Amino acid sequence: VRLIKKSYASIIFYSLTINNILNIIVLLILAGISITMLMGEDGILKNAIDAKNKTGLADLKDNLRYDILEKTIGNYGEEISKEDMREILVKYFGEDNVPKINDPKWDNFPEGFIFATEYGENLDIAEVYEESLGKMVSGTETTMPEEWKTQDEPNPPVTPIADGEGNIIPVPDGFYYVGGTKDSGFVISDKENDDLNNSQEGNQFVWVPCGEGEDEVVYEKTKGLANTWNSAKDGDVEYNSKQYEYIEFDDWEDNGGDERSVGKYGGFYIARFEAGLPSEIWPKGSNEYKWTNGNSEYLSGERNTSATEYTPVSKKNNPSWNRISQTNALEVSKNMYGNDNERKNSVTSQLIDSYAWDTVVEWIKKEKRKVTESTLYGNYVDSTIDVNGLYAKHKYSWKAGERGWKSYASQYENGTYKTTKRSQTDEQELIEIATGASENTKTKNIYDLAGNMCEWTTETGKHKATSTTYAVVRGGSFYTSGSNGPVCARSGDMEDSKIMLYNGFRVVLYVKI
Repeated sequence: VRLIKKSYASIIFYSLTINNILNIIVLLILAGISITMLMGEDGILKNAIDAKNKTGLADLKDNLRYDILEKTIGNYGEEISKEDMREILVKYFGEDNVPKINDPKWDNFPEGFIFATEYGENLDIAEVYEESLGKMVSGTETTMPEEWKTQDEPNPPVTPIADGEGNIIPVPDGFYYVGGTKDSGFVISDKENDDLNNSQEGNQFVWVPCGEGEDEVVYEKTKGLANTWNSAKDGDVEYNSKQYEYIEFDDWEDNGGDERSVGKYGGFYIARFEAGLPSEIWPKGSNEYKWTNGNSEYLSGERNTSATEYTPVSKKNNPSWNRISQTNALEVSKNMYGNDNERKNSVTSQLIDSYAWDTVVEWIKKEKRKVTESTLYGNYVDSTIDVNGLYAKHKYSWKAGERGWKSYASQYENGTYKTTKRSQTDEQELIEIATGASENTKTKNIYDLAGNMCEWTTETGKHKATSTTYAVVRGGSFYTSGSNGPVCARSGDMEDSKIMLYNGFRVVLYVKI
């Protein structure tokens, strides 16, 4: 019996020993795997250290950029001194590691200033320094470029503002930076603390950069006239006679624009919105008004759109100032800042000239927009847009004895609307939108250049036989298609006194020199 018990106990012992050995082997294998995962080439510990170093190096660069920028701003945009720069570098890399001021190495600063860091990589100060100065925070005042100064006017009526992308834009006195960049559309307002949604209801304008640079376009007075038009092709499509309707004239001329201002400051400002009705004509808050027998009447009384004593606005969600002649559009455009004591010394407000329009067309092309077919970014009879503000429904009758516009009503309503194509068989409803009422019609931060309203310009010509003055409208309207009235379209077949439902205008600003 004892033997049997002993033998059984031995079996149990050996069995337990084998199990323990197997467990130990498994644990060792698992431990090896864990160590590899922890300490290997792609181990958790190494990845954690790499992430920590990457974050630490990024923080170091950010802190350096901030200190450099802070010194630059404190120095009114002027380049910071060697002494200030050395003080910053000593703060992060230690006194003994930064060359003394009399070291010839400073003659080539920031080149050659490379420091070891605790994050496993060396840091090239040249990279950080150039980024700090080249990309100042958007909206930051910076150094006045020398080319803006003259002997007669060492202090031009502008503030140099950085766009955050290494560019400096002249903001006229009395205006404020709102948002955007030189490339996307640098927006200003005559109301402080305004924003891209125009919440403060200031008049807003967009900088059009002119020059030979990659993100610039050439403003030249050889463009914009019928007999000198020679713009580049849009893909395989030439700007052709389909877009430019003229009758026989002796000469076309355009006395608008300011080539000297554009040359000095490198651009001009275009109204962000089509010219809108001022509050004297359109009472703010009115949500319904009608056309009757060709006369526009509001709840507050008659709408006199030909009155030249009023001032247009460039604000979001205002009815466009249509039914105005070219001659009256010329006058009211001057009113915008001509009598403004705060801003009349910094800008000249004008009706847009054909040179400016052509320049903007070329600028839009840089955003890969087609300019001979603008349906995708304009309010046309064949476009689909999301309307987020005021819009108006127009009904046009083709019936005998009733031909013409029958009614006009507007309302605040959100939604998507596809305009209906016109036919000559029955009444059709067309949609006019208020200024900036659809984000679909925005390009380069400018609304409704394509569609909604044809826009008067300063370009005119005289008829050979009658000497009647005709004026040019640009772009298309809610009454045309995106192919027949694209953004590049030019039509010179209307007298300068003509008043049309679908003709409006837009203001440009030239900085005074």
